[in-house]
Amino acid sequence: MALALRESLAAGCDLLMIAGATVPGDRADTIPSAIVAADGEIVHFGMPVEPGNMLLLARIGDVPVIILPGCARSRRTNGLDWVLQRMLAGMPMGAGEIQAMGVGGLIRSAPEAEEDPDAVEPAPQRVAAGRRVAALVLAAGSSRRMAGNNKLLQPVAGVPMVAARQCGAGLAQRGMVVVTGYAADAVRASLVGLDLEFAHNAEHETGMASSLRAGLQALPADTDAVVVVLGDMPFVSAAHIDRLIAAFDPARGNIVVPMKDGRRGNPILWPREFFGEMQQVQGDVGARELLQRHADRVDVVTFDDDAIFADVDTPEALQALVPR
Repeated sequence: MALALRESLAAGCDLLMIAGATVPGDRADTIPSAIVAADGEIVHFGMPVEPGNMLLLARIGDVPVIILPGCARSRRTNGLDWVLQRMLAGMPMGAGEIQAMGVGGLIRSAPEAEEDPDAVEPAPQRVAAGRRVAALVLAAGSSRRMAGNNKLLQPVAGVPMVAARQCGAGLAQRGMVVVTGYAADAVRASLVGLDLEFAHNAEHETGMASSLRAGLQALPADTDAVVVVLGDMPFVSAAHIDRLIAAFDPARGNIVVPMKDGRRGNPILWPREFFGEMQQVQGDVGARELLQRHADRVDVVTFDDDAIFADVDTPEALQALVPR
């Protein structure tokens, strides 16, 4: 459990919510113990409201952690809703704020749909046509400059580099494919438990282009665009990818690139119409030449951090990484 928490933090999550088989009764229970083992602290047990009295609030660094009460499964308003509303509004949430919620005690709300024949079920949210974006992580390289170590398996923020933010980020998208090559079994093992697909590149020694081809061929047939993520960029997060997707216009079919101070970085979002040209690329330069060829289709998203540049190719680069 502590490892799963660290993996979620490494993926860039800014809120963790845990649904267990039972709610914890004291600090020695499994989930509270795991939070402490992940260098977290228990902020407050319980709430003076019903439903929601078994909620537990904790924190790991700056990231709040909520152990969900059983009523979280209900659509009726409960204590969890009150806590999340304050958090989403940027208001403080600690032991004092939870204790102050005791005024009123019982939360009354409208009946659920199955209890009220006149109640209306909320319409399911669907992905708009033209906005089905997949994530493609290139993780096939042989780490020739890493003094015999596979850089993708080196720990960053307590988890293997390839399992850090770049793979966690992809979970927010419609689908995700990881391309393996060198040390494929070890890379797969480091990603056990994540909801993704694998594509193996038997020609990985020929360069990045072969991994790009293998990954594109493995994408779902109805993919409208893909964000190509390099496996050795551990600080690329879901927030970076979400901003690229937000700038994607299916009607124009624009290529979306991240940039800081006039310098282009990674990852890059590519519309489906370019997949054919991308599969014709050769060598170890990726799709750089395509960006020049289609400069009129490129839109820029400006970032203020260096995550879009921070890759790891040498032991010195790995040593220079600091927790973020």
